Amino acid sequence: MSNEDQREPVPGDSKWLCLPRHRPDSKILEFPYAIGKCLEVQSHVAPEPLEAPYAGRRPDPPSGSHEMTQLEFCLASPPLEGYLGQETMSLTITGALAVSGTASLEESEVHEGTGPSDYGTIRRGAQILLVNNAMVAKIYDPLYYDAGDRGDRKDVTAIADRDYTREVAAYQELEPFWGALVPTYYGSWTFEIPTQTPTGILQRSVRLILIEHIQGRRLLDMNPHDLTEKARTNVMRKVIKVESVFNFNSGVSHRDIAPRNFICVGDDLEGPDLRIVVLDFNNSVVHRLELPISPVTRWPYIGNEFLGGWLPDEFDELQKWLWHQFATCQSYQPPPAGLIAQDLDEQNPEMQL
Repeated sequence: MSNEDQREPVPGDSKWLCLPRHRPDSKILEFPYAIGKCLEVQSHVAPEPLEAPYAGRRPDPPSGSHEMTQLEFCLASPPLEGYLGQETMSLTITGALAVSGTASLEESEVHEGTGPSDYGTIRRGAQILLVNNAMVAKIYDPLYYDAGDRGDRKDVTAIADRDYTREVAAYQELEPFWGALVPTYYGSWTFEIPTQTPTGILQRSVRLILIEHIQGRRLLDMNPHDLTEKARTNVMRKVIKVESVFNFNSGVSHRDIAPRNFICVGDDLEGPDLRIVVLDFNNSVVHRLELPISPVTRWPYIGNEFLGGWLPDEFDELQKWLWHQFATCQSYQPPPAGLIAQDLDEQNPEMQL
């Protein structure tokens, strides 16, 4: 360990915030998600999905959070509660697909892996593990999320809660597609993890989901130039068909369509039986759960027949009128920040329509 690593952490220092340390002369906290570790989990009913276009929100971060280490922040800002279920399960970690290692391991961009290894890929975010040699556990532990730097401090608990609640909502909505277009979903869970702190061992609540282990190859890990034209065409035809199903038939918008989120299952890339599976729903939106788009955004373009009497004639005046009536209404998605707010006073009525 270098002298720099041994120095006393300064409050607000991004290095000490981002690493899960609690005092400068200690080793890094023992990594709780190593192969061989056991987790005792209990079924959990997740809160409603968070952040626009959903209505769900977290409370603001605790006071003084900008001066906390990441560990202190996670202890002061636990995940939203939800409800405990009756089912319990023992999980043994048997493979690492994408995990946070120690500070001595180099970080790199990763996503859900398709095969277990001794270390997996290093990441900051949800920990993705093979458990009981049969399922994938996606663990939303904010202690291992990227907290940003001093100039851009992130609320890691809010990000972890957002990821968890959105994935739970998406997988529940996608039940007709389990085992086909998406992995089979085995529910949402929680567990208590003992965490060493300067005052002793404290328990932290951590959420996770369990899904089917898909054994295949991500498009991101394949070089399309190494494939035959027939194979490339077959893969992309199936990818586009899957995307179309999501957009128009599933009730869920994925909102992160990219090669890293598609897996090819099957060895014959040219054959009709090739299966394409979609992963990663932390950015997704379940349409029936989202709030309507604000009239501030829509009505300047659909209200023409009401101009010259019911509504102001001028476009700018119409926007201002709509902003005054609906900008703070909680029944709609928030309008784009700064759309016309800079031209208005702050006396907008807080209507609850």
